[in-house]
Formats: sequence, C-alpha cells, structure tokens
Amino acid sequence: MSKRNKAVLGMLCGLVALPAMAEDEPTMKTMMAEIKSPDVRMVVNASSHTLDWVNARLTVEGKPRLYCRPPSTPLSVDEQIAILSNWVEERPYIQIDGIHAFPRHLLDAMVAKFPC
Repeated sequence: MSKRNKAVLGMLCGLVALPAMAEDEPTMKTMMAEIKSPDVRMVVNASSHTLDWVNARLTVEGKPRLYCRPPSTPLSVDEQIAILSNWVEERPYIQIDGIHAFPRHLLDAMVAKFPC
C-alpha cells in the first residue's frame, strides 16, 4: 500500500472515530466540577498565559488587543479560575458545551472582565 493510501486510510479511520469521541467528551460543567484538580488548574493557567502572549504579540504588531487587562493587575491561578467559573455559572448554555470549547469560553470571560 502506498504512503498516500495509508495516509488517506488513516484520515478516514480518524473521521469515523470522531463522532464517538465527541459523544464521550466531558462537558464544561464536568471541567468546572474538577476545577481544583492540579491538571485543570494547570490548563487554565497555561491558557490564560497564552492569551496574554497573544495580546502582547498583537500590541507589537500594532493591532487591537483581545482584552485590556491593566499591566498592574496580575492574575493568580485562583483569580483566573474565578473569572472562568463565574462566566460559566452565569451561562447555563455553556455548561453543556464540550471541553473542546474551553479556550473560547476563557477568552470570552477575559474580554468581558477586561474590555478595551
């Protein structure tokens, strides 16, 4: 079997597995229930720092920032989690989203907390 055929077969097998994975995906509600676990705290913290780096890059490129957290307002992991938790708690429709949507919800929460 050629490399190309193997690649196509691999992609097709991946597509067939996607619906099963989506059905088994934990929800945002599940993630929030586990928010005190070290793994979830690490993911929230890393994602928040990634958004900060994106903002820094946008600033250097002269583009509008995603959100405008004052430089004098550092955020601890607990503060990041509180912002996300409040956002999710106040929006029940988010709680049923799969955790794949977590980065979008974190961004939305930060934009709402620190508008430009």
